[in-house]
Amino acid sequence: MASFGYLLCFCVLFLSSYWDKSCVYGARELANHQHVVNKKESLMHVASTACSASTKGLQIAHRYGPCSPLGQENPPPTFREILQRDQSRVRSLYSTPSSSDISNDESEVGAKLALHDKGNFVVQVGFGTPKQDLTLMFDTGSYMTWIQCLPCTNCYDQEEPIFDPSKSSTFSNPSCNTPTCPPYSIVYHDDSYTSGNYAKDTLTLSSTNVVHDFVFGCSKNNSATFGKVAGVLGVGQGDTSIMSQTLDNFGQEFCYCLPLRETSTGYLLFGIQAFETCSEPEISVPLITDLTGANHYFVKLVGITIGQKRLEISATGSLPSTIVDSGTIISRLPGSVYAELRSSFQELMSQYPKVDPDPLSLLDTCYDLSGYDDNIDNIVSPMTLHFGDSKDLKLDPSAVVSQDSNSQTVCLAFAGNDNSDDLTIIGNHQQRNLKIYYSMLDKIVGFSTGGCGN
Repeated sequence: MASFGYLLCFCVLFLSSYWDKSCVYGARELANHQHVVNKKESLMHVASTACSASTKGLQIAHRYGPCSPLGQENPPPTFREILQRDQSRVRSLYSTPSSSDISNDESEVGAKLALHDKGNFVVQVGFGTPKQDLTLMFDTGSYMTWIQCLPCTNCYDQEEPIFDPSKSSTFSNPSCNTPTCPPYSIVYHDDSYTSGNYAKDTLTLSSTNVVHDFVFGCSKNNSATFGKVAGVLGVGQGDTSIMSQTLDNFGQEFCYCLPLRETSTGYLLFGIQAFETCSEPEISVPLITDLTGANHYFVKLVGITIGQKRLEISATGSLPSTIVDSGTIISRLPGSVYAELRSSFQELMSQYPKVDPDPLSLLDTCYDLSGYDDNIDNIVSPMTLHFGDSKDLKLDPSAVVSQDSNSQTVCLAFAGNDNSDDLTIIGNHQQRNLKIYYSMLDKIVGFSTGGCGN
């Protein structure tokens, strides 16, 4: 009987060791073959639970992935719901006013701004002394940082405890002539809202990057549509943006890399760290000043090549037509350019079975790759974005298509604008795995391929 016990223990240990090695091997294979379309079930399991974290700067995580500090939202939104929310955000970007349009009177309805409630990427920063870590949505399209604060008249449930100013020795109100110091009110395009008062406190980005007297929105009244995040980290341009407030700290330089998959993290760097990591980009393009004060990051995109066909893009009206936006998922193109891109993509994908598009989905050109074991690099043609001054950025095939993780269907990851004067937007799906460097002093945006180094 004892011999049987020893044999049983040996079998358990052997199987346990074998399973551990299989999981490690599976994870390694997933990393080495990140573009394989027809994934094995075991690898799908590893991908759904494992997280490979970056060691650089602030970690940027996909909001709904295993790397998120928020955990798994239950139930997470469907692929269709995410794209529908993306469309809502884009509609608001078309009419986003400047930072000066935010209402400073809580009795008034503030400016309707770009949708933030379902932002794709989150970062964790510290507020107050001692610092309290809070998870915020990362957004280059927002010029204001806000968090929920106590006492709160109408706050939603967030992942971490709501920030309590009374427990911070460095909290204060900005100089003002009213007892509660200037109120603010923001209404987003989907009628979600936040309102409260401006406040000052210490913002901790890392042990070596601490911003004193950082001005932010201390929110006391919010709609219950922001999920589990504590607020928004606004990295756009504007008087209240983190970039405007940290000129002496960071020299108006920052860099980020959005992770390719939900199972890894990217990074967000400021100042000297951004300079050391990202200041020698493969290409750098001029950052164009927007005279309307809309606070976006404008660049000059003049064309796109897919396969062997180049499609030209021309600016319409008197404004620069293209923005780089971390909060938009799917890139938007002028309607005529998108029609040409779709036609060229269909020709290149003609040997694969086409899927009838979901009438409620943003993506209208899809293919079923079930049964195809080829690397997606061998299926989808690469794409090149052409900027002014003959600056070219080559995108990986994974940036050309989007795939629902629950199926083997891939779709062209672009959409067309309805109106000729709508903004062209380089969305985050096309930005993933790129190092993107912003220098407001040099007035450039730099792009480098090669990944986030996870």
